[in-house]
Amino acid sequence: MLIGASGDPRFDLVPFRARPMFEVTPGNFACIDPAFLLEKLHAGAFWLVFENLSADRRNDLFKAWGKLFERYVDWLFSGMSKRPTVFFSFPAWSNGEESFDGIFWKESLIIPMEYKGGFLQREAKYAGTPDALLPELERKVVAGCEQLASKIGALFHRDHSKRRPLRDVPTQHIRRVLPLLIVQDHALRGLLVNYWVNQRFKQLIHWQPIASDVEVLPLNLVNIQELETLVESYEGSELDFLRVLENRAVRDPDMTSELQYFLSGVDEYRFPQSDRANRIHDEFQSAMMSYLFPTGQEAEPPV
Repeated sequence: MLIGASGDPRFDLVPFRARPMFEVTPGNFACIDPAFLLEKLHAGAFWLVFENLSADRRNDLFKAWGKLFERYVDWLFSGMSKRPTVFFSFPAWSNGEESFDGIFWKESLIIPMEYKGGFLQREAKYAGTPDALLPELERKVVAGCEQLASKIGALFHRDHSKRRPLRDVPTQHIRRVLPLLIVQDHALRGLLVNYWVNQRFKQLIHWQPIASDVEVLPLNLVNIQELETLVESYEGSELDFLRVLENRAVRDPDMTSELQYFLSGVDEYRFPQSDRANRIHDEFQSAMMSYLFPTGQEAEPPV
């Protein structure tokens, strides 16, 4: 246990994340929990850089990491435009200013999206009290809800003369809006997190002067790991990405179910076989083996 660490020690898993491997015998290691190891490889890179920066430069890291996350999500969505679905990358308002981070458009449905790559502070995740967690959720997650609500309100203002149109994105026939907030921190996959965030979104959207003929559906909170599998399923099995998220919002308007549990009941989601994902996996494995065996004497793959 870390001496002087803040938060409830019963929920503090940082020591395990710092050392996710257990030495069984000299030179032989076993992974205590693969999830911890993946978390170390994922968020660990950010915190490693963070701890080695001076205080006056850490804010630059947050901004750069957020931009990197935005570009990664945008890359995931690239190539996902199949008629009648169209993806708009970083769409702009008519005056050229950036609006949403991304938009999917399909007939009378539009999915405006915001991407949030920030990580929750350790104290907020492991304190075990809402007093520590909720302010951090407000700062890191609800900020995205506020952006979605205000932009949706500007796009579909009940007074057409006050609407703020988008460049190259047709919205005249839109009757349904499905907001999507994509996040990076794995802790946000927790039970009822989407429920709480959706409640805050509904409060914010309630104050927007949205036209009565436009329905704003509940907010889908999607973690980057879930998004990766959704995209892979879309590419490999013709999964209707928009229909799945829309069905979830309609069937579970309070967003009390976990997205992964909901997806487990979708047939097309069960057998993702994406050529792009397989190619990237092969390239990564080749690079990893070249690093582990620089002489070119690669080990034979296990049978």
